[in-house]
Amino acid sequence: MRSTCLALALIGCGGERDLEVTITDTSPDTWFACNGPLTLRIEGTVDADPGDELSAVVTLGPVGVDAGTLSVGSNGSFAVTASYANEAPCEGDCPVTLSLFGKKATGEATTSIEVVPGSVPTLITAELVSSAGGTVGLDVVTLADNPADSLSAELWTRLNILLDDRTPDVVDAVVLLCPEDVDPSAVEDISACVPSPAGADVAGVGQRGLFASTEPFAEAGCSAQAVASGVPWKLWLRIADHSCAGRVTLPLSSRALRFVTDDCDADGVLLPDDCDDLDPATYPGAEEIWYDGIDQACDGGTDDDQDGDGHAATIAGGDDCDDERANVHPGATEVCDDADNDCIPGGEKRDTVTVWAADGSDPVDVTDLAAAVAAAGDGDVLGVCPGDYAGGFTVGADIELVGDPRELPRILGGGTAPAVRVGADATVAFRHLELRDGVAAQGGGLSAPQAASVELEGCRVVDNQAGAGGGLVAGGSLTLLDTVVSDNRAQDFGGGVLMLPDGSLLLDGATEVTANTARVGGGVGLVDATAIAATTVSVHHNDATDGGGGVFGSGDVSWDGGGIEANTASRGAGMAFEQALGHGNVRVARVTLTGNTAATDGGGVLFDGVPSVAVESSLLEGNVAGERGGGIALIGCADAALAGVDVRTGTARYGGGLALQGLGANTLSTLAGSFEGNVASQDGGGLWIDDASVVRLGQGKTATAIVDNQATAGGGGIAMTRGQLELVSPDVARNSAAEGGGLRLSGVDAALLSGQLLDNAATSAGAALHVAGPSRVRLDGWLVVDSGVSTVPGIRVDAPQLVVCSSTAIADATANTVEERTIAACYDATATAFTVHTAPDCNALCN
Repeated sequence: MRSTCLALALIGCGGERDLEVTITDTSPDTWFACNGPLTLRIEGTVDADPGDELSAVVTLGPVGVDAGTLSVGSNGSFAVTASYANEAPCEGDCPVTLSLFGKKATGEATTSIEVVPGSVPTLITAELVSSAGGTVGLDVVTLADNPADSLSAELWTRLNILLDDRTPDVVDAVVLLCPEDVDPSAVEDISACVPSPAGADVAGVGQRGLFASTEPFAEAGCSAQAVASGVPWKLWLRIADHSCAGRVTLPLSSRALRFVTDDCDADGVLLPDDCDDLDPATYPGAEEIWYDGIDQACDGGTDDDQDGDGHAATIAGGDDCDDERANVHPGATEVCDDADNDCIPGGEKRDTVTVWAADGSDPVDVTDLAAAVAAAGDGDVLGVCPGDYAGGFTVGADIELVGDPRELPRILGGGTAPAVRVGADATVAFRHLELRDGVAAQGGGLSAPQAASVELEGCRVVDNQAGAGGGLVAGGSLTLLDTVVSDNRAQDFGGGVLMLPDGSLLLDGATEVTANTARVGGGVGLVDATAIAATTVSVHHNDATDGGGGVFGSGDVSWDGGGIEANTASRGAGMAFEQALGHGNVRVARVTLTGNTAATDGGGVLFDGVPSVAVESSLLEGNVAGERGGGIALIGCADAALAGVDVRTGTARYGGGLALQGLGANTLSTLAGSFEGNVASQDGGGLWIDDASVVRLGQGKTATAIVDNQATAGGGGIAMTRGQLELVSPDVARNSAAEGGGLRLSGVDAALLSGQLLDNAATSAGAALHVAGPSRVRLDGWLVVDSGVSTVPGIRVDAPQLVVCSSTAIADATANTVEERTIAACYDATATAFTVHTAPDCNALCN
């Protein structure tokens, strides 16, 4: 669009006059050649009365156009247009003249002129002129050298296209690959051509008339028009909706043409085997996506009958209520396979067993489950319809017993028989069954002491009793998946589940072991066995009259995962472990123990006389013990290691978080983890340690946090009597007690290394540290800060004592860090001989 100021001269007065207007600043680039209509619009004012009519003639170069009659508006304004249907008659210095004829037109006026593009779009097809001088649009691309009958082509173009248009505008350009005998500029239907992607070449023309096409050309073989071998093709550029693009030069800077044989969708399967070469998910052998109307596998089968029983699925508008089972459809025979075979709710068989033999013979219905089990061979499947079945039989073959998840069939024990026995070396699966009311010496619901593998899926094991293994007992591999073991009773060991030596227990899915009772191991008993539980598994509300309300382990035992919750016992309410015949390496990992309650020791977990203990990545929270160890109790153990263990809000008389008591041979070490918010009604809110050989809390720069714990008497954070303590980089903070808000030590050889005692409080002595009995304590690099609200000094040392001070910075909110009224002995680390000092010299040395 270009505007030019015009001078309008009015000649003479009275009669009609010829008033000429010319463009005086015309430059060579004012006009350009146009293929389409050109409209000139002239607006201005004239010294004439409103309503006067003037005749107008507009001349462009040598061509004049009668513009008709115009009516003068208010203030003498007027407007006139002239259209030129053909190409502009001149370029460069191309003057415009306006002639007005009127009766009263006098004086002078100014006006403007603008070019208005034609309203009818012009379609042009221009050849591509390469930078080397060749004419690409006229060259023929021949595919004769390609061996296949059907090929796909990918064409990338980067066309730096120069339009003879100095006006910024938008063009719609499409690159076409056409058969040699098709001229897209001459035909309306160009369906024989393969276009570049729709809209990909729409571009804006810049100030210098340049735009670029960089999008990839369409894959010719993937379009409706395939590129056939041996057929010559031309490359064209078509520009539409641009009325003034008459002269176009198209320097082709680069192009690439590649042909891909017979695999348009690049799925690795060639034509003609690929039934849809436009979809990479469709080829022979592909995974079928049912009910989407597409034959992904290219097998010609239906898309609405997955099980091939001749009935379309209800999701696809058919009548098959279970399209994954061929024996489920309207009109099918009801058998006992946990399905509504005829798709009519109700009317399923009861008190019947359907036997599917491994040899593929027709299923047989029987009514005696025990007889069917006795006759079964390896690989057979027994479908058990809802109903009650007499138990007490033994499964000797490798078979599956499958019930109905809608109504579990019940296998009933009684007298002195378990509900079901599994024979030696057998591999048996029970699915959707209830085993109940069994009575046995071992395994009231299921007795499998010598079985190779037993799996229970979706089962219930309830109301059984035995001397050991009230619910079930196994000696090989036992898997409980989405199974409930509840309300079973054992006189001795394993109220719910008992695993015998070398057994392995897997608990998965929504499995629950709940409301079972025993002397030891109310929920689960392990004898030299291992257990792995998913995070969704819960062992809860079980009870033991002696130890291990939730879990009891004897010997070499490992338990990994799951939740142990709200169990009760005399000792070790959540879990309890002890050695067997002198051995007992115990590992507990990734377990959550919450809300368990013990009358004596070990609210969360008790380790009693276990030679080696490892607890890893576990959480103990809200557990309660009447005596020792609200969270953890270690009694007479040799070595214990805690890594990433958090013990929170435990409650006990001694050791709200942890209690350790032994015969002088205990070693306890921690790595990371915390003791937080625990409470002791006597000593050791966080930890209570009595008679330990070595205790290492923290390693290297990895601290163990001891925070927000409380003790009524001594050692809000830690109370320790006899033994060796190494406290590395800990955070002992906000603990409280009557004596030793942070730590209370007696008879302890302690090294407190590079940590902090922060904001601890005591009501009687030693807000941060109370050395209550003969001890040797080395403070090395510690920053000790008493609580600002405490009225007692941060450190209290009772005589006779040894306090070893080295490189220690001590600050306190009270007047004296070490109470001057006490007598203390200090070791000067720089002296060559042992030197005894008395307060206040000790205070100076420590500073």
